[in-house]
Amino acid sequence: MDADERKQFALHDLKDVLRALEELGFPCTLIGGQAVYCWAGLFLSGDVALQQFAKLTDFLSKDIDFQGTAQAAKAIARKLGCRAEVPGLRQAFGNLMAGKLRVVVAGVPLSIEILRKVPGFEVRNFSRYAVREEVGDVVVQLLDPVGMLMAKSWNVVNISKEGRRDTEQLFIMVACVRGDLRLLLVQARLSEIPIRGFLSTMELVLIFSESAAGRKAAEKCSIDWQHILPCEIENASEPELLALREKRLPRWRLKIKRHRLGPPQNPLHRRMLGILAETARP
Repeated sequence: MDADERKQFALHDLKDVLRALEELGFPCTLIGGQAVYCWAGLFLSGDVALQQFAKLTDFLSKDIDFQGTAQAAKAIARKLGCRAEVPGLRQAFGNLMAGKLRVVVAGVPLSIEILRKVPGFEVRNFSRYAVREEVGDVVVQLLDPVGMLMAKSWNVVNISKEGRRDTEQLFIMVACVRGDLRLLLVQARLSEIPIRGFLSTMELVLIFSESAAGRKAAEKCSIDWQHILPCEIENASEPELLALREKRLPRWRLKIKRHRLGPPQNPLHRRMLGILAETARP
């Protein structure tokens, strides 16, 4: 079967794989397209942008990717009853691949890849972006929304391969990060979490979007990073949020205003960007 003709899987199709990782104590962290669609599924019911995206494009992927070690790849293979292909010492040097295995899901082969690191991340910083979420009756350890935004931003700038969906997935992650910020803001205003929990995540987003990496992704995909902000910030009256709105955000807007954004050529991308803009308004 040609790679472009392989079956595409929804995350719920892969419960046996995810449950195996849970039972092994989470030796790997979900990344890639399936992590994007996991977040999309978690925020879907309360997010208009994601609901509209779901009408335009499917939330499916042909494989599943994790960040982990060669030892983790071997442990997963044993658990799933298959064999892991692990690079030898010579091949491992400069190779992102820690291991690769293939299992059968509903009679169809599924490729599982474990990467030693995620491009755009230093390994020592990776763990701060790994979180666990309940997805149905399975707990999944995956890269958090801001981490996935960074990872997909790196991909759109540095990987050019026909058939990849990194740009679509980056737009989905903009909506997911906005949804995550909105949730954190609501929790902070209800005193369910310290307000610094929201502010620290917001600052990560602001720092990334005004960085060289954020600028390159914005210019490559015509993203206006202002659309990543939850509109509820405009009505906030808490002193910390007033300082964010009146001091930090104006400085940030001046920086991202320098990004040179051209009109998107792809009709689907143009529609998705329009949805992000429309749903960013109060």
